[in-house]
Amino acid sequence: MYLDCHAKGIAHRDVKPQNILISESIYADGVPCLRLCDFAFARHFDNPSASRYTARTVVGTFDAHNRCCWMAPEISECQADPNKTYDAIISDIFSLGCLFTWIALEGKGALYHSPAERDNAEARAACLNRIAQFPLLRDLVCRMTTNRPADRISLHEVEIHPAMLSVANFVSIFRDIGNQLKSSGSASENANTLRQMLEAVPFNPDKLNETLKKRLISLGGKLPTNGLELLKHMRNALEHVNESKQHPKELVERSQHKFLEDFISNYSEFVVDLFNLLVGCGKLERRSQEGFCFSFDD
Repeated sequence: MYLDCHAKGIAHRDVKPQNILISESIYADGVPCLRLCDFAFARHFDNPSASRYTARTVVGTFDAHNRCCWMAPEISECQADPNKTYDAIISDIFSLGCLFTWIALEGKGALYHSPAERDNAEARAACLNRIAQFPLLRDLVCRMTTNRPADRISLHEVEIHPAMLSVANFVSIFRDIGNQLKSSGSASENANTLRQMLEAVPFNPDKLNETLKKRLISLGGKLPTNGLELLKHMRNALEHVNESKQHPKELVERSQHKFLEDFISNYSEFVVDLFNLLVGCGKLERRSQEGFCFSFDD
């Protein structure tokens, strides 16, 4: 939805729930297809590859009646200073982060109830705690709604953030990274760097329940103590899916998906750190609805 718009150099500039339609068509995994509508405030930029999409018109929404603020702070600043400009694409990302929060709260609350909440650092931290029960989403929204536009993540980074990934996506990523590390040997400088960095990431298994502990031990002979050992365990789990002859493949896959689901929910902060590290060492790109491919920069 947003990737298509932004790839064509179109900034919507009024992202909010009232401008989202749910299509009758669905994706292969059963997720409804969302459509962005009402392009009255949209701006088309002639050069979709430009590094900056400058605008100065004050557009967007602060819904005083429902106490919902969807407008990025840099747009509000243009009201006070007509000489100020903003990057319309980056401002869309702020509004999208607010929309994610509204969806997570099932339409019963917003990230910011007023511009004052949005613009105050202490109030912002409290606002983010409205979605504390969704730690991966909280991390994503925090990165999307920073008051300083230059610090916001890009739409591509939104797409590959762990909060946006299904369990099937994680399966694809763990398998691909495991294969990359196994096949690259010592030939790739970045692969060796990634191994060293993963080894330096401590993994504390204390939050694991007994079932998860037994499962990890069965996959690697012992509990992992760092990120590299954990990735090897995950790869073993996925290889086990392909090699198992005792149970139907679908049953084994459901078991592995449940294992990954439980793990991700218990170790959300670790998962975010792991993905930041991976993105720093290589390129993570979507190749299909479920699949991702990881490649080293070198």
